[in-house]
Amino acid sequence: MHCRSWFLPAAFAGLTLLGAAPSASAQNLGVLAGLSSANVEFEAHGLTIGADAKTGFIGGLTLDYPVAGLFAIEVDGLLSMKGTKFDFGRGEAGSLTLTYLDMPVLGRLTVPAGATRRLYLMAGPSFDVKLHESSDPESSDEGSTIRAGEAAVTFGGGVIVHRFRVDARYALGLTSIVDESAEGFTAKNRVLSILVGVELR
Repeated sequence: MHCRSWFLPAAFAGLTLLGAAPSASAQNLGVLAGLSSANVEFEAHGLTIGADAKTGFIGGLTLDYPVAGLFAIEVDGLLSMKGTKFDFGRGEAGSLTLTYLDMPVLGRLTVPAGATRRLYLMAGPSFDVKLHESSDPESSDEGSTIRAGEAAVTFGGGVIVHRFRVDARYALGLTSIVDESAEGFTAKNRVLSILVGVELR
């Protein structure tokens, strides 16, 4: 299935949920920012090939909707830098830089861990839209073989103290980011992120 068939509806749904904050009667809006260690896992005819991790920025808005008791739904809209680095040997290197709008929808379980501290676990799907791509050295091919979006699953956990939070999360790409015309070849994003955040209201 081509990414264009799902990424536009997913983007609309994610932005609609984030934009619904003023009309929701009980929600927490916040800001998240941090660093990510991104990589791309390549697979060709059953052989998995790894590359070097690339450090980048991740950050944006987060909104959680309390559901029942300790359980809530968290919806994020995050600008996320992904990609990978290559070492071709003989002193030659290259890189692929991808910028996405990540829209994870996460189930979050939070438990008290003291008078002002809470711990949480979270997991759920993420629908990510590619905003920009660049490579070094630049490709001489006309057009892009990188798809317009991807689906992923995100899981992690963290701690909340008063209005502040720190979390670690891992995003596992489920769909290949390269065009289907590359038969027998797939490439999937793998991203580990550390974020700090503050609740605005």
